[in-house]
Amino acid sequence: MKLAAYIPAALMAVIGLGACDGKSEPQYQPSDPTVAGQRVYFARSAEAFEVEDGVNSVVVELFRPKSEAAGEQRVELETTDPSELFSVPAEVVIPAGSVSAPVEITFNGESLVEGTDYELNIAVSELSANQYAISSTQVTICRANWSEWMPFGSEDGVGTYQFSLLLQGDEYPVRLISRSNESNSNNVQFQLQWLDDYDDPDSWSTFLHFTSADGGKTLTVPEQDFMEDADYGMISVSSLYIYNGDASAKNLSTFDAETGTFTLNLIYYCDAGVFGYGNETFQLDGSAEVVPDVPATHARAFINNSKHIRRLSGGF
Repeated sequence: MKLAAYIPAALMAVIGLGACDGKSEPQYQPSDPTVAGQRVYFARSAEAFEVEDGVNSVVVELFRPKSEAAGEQRVELETTDPSELFSVPAEVVIPAGSVSAPVEITFNGESLVEGTDYELNIAVSELSANQYAISSTQVTICRANWSEWMPFGSEDGVGTYQFSLLLQGDEYPVRLISRSNESNSNNVQFQLQWLDDYDDPDSWSTFLHFTSADGGKTLTVPEQDFMEDADYGMISVSSLYIYNGDASAKNLSTFDAETGTFTLNLIYYCDAGVFGYGNETFQLDGSAEVVPDVPATHARAFINNSKHIRRLSGGF
């Protein structure tokens, strides 16, 4: 990051003698408050983004006061991009009635080198800039630098997943793989995988992914597609707190290192409503007193061999 040092200097007011003898008077030309874009500004003078694989754009916001939001406003932008890897629109439109508009920065994420900071400057053109606010922003974009995906824990990361909310029963084997951010090892990503073909021991595919920001102690399951259903369409899953916004449920998904158990507080849902919510668990082999059934056990059937959906009526 670049730090700008501002060094105070003595401020001297130079007053001409002519101003006292009535022969001359300083002429001040106030800014015209009706000039389009006169008060357009950025929220911050610097923005930083760390982007994951597959991300090809980020957004910064451009603002104007509510008092000037009645009409549509076109704002010209000037971009300085030494790398020439980023695309920024030359003009954005703040719609009538709105106080902000997104400025989308697009790029090919695969062209960014992991762990490298790329900087570009976006400025409101001189005709539209507000001299009393932040008229430019320095944007730093870095592609996240992650370690290689590796099996988590011992026994090649294999264990048993206990379904209870949408599907039923134990799924075995299930493999857990993880990777950590090289810049912050507390940021960890996890993938739970099952076998697409039980006769092929290498046919692993991911059915659930989640993250941790504290080294794996507490977990977050982002909203994601789980499976397609002929009757209900796409069924999704996420942490319960992400679905209902209840902050008190934020830390209900955890990892217990002593028992090798991941507890995931989940909700399965679709456009029509909710299938089930509560806890499901994954336990690593070698951690439990109960040995999973051998050969593999499968939980690919709906609860009670049918789909029971709880239709929402103002919450649950």
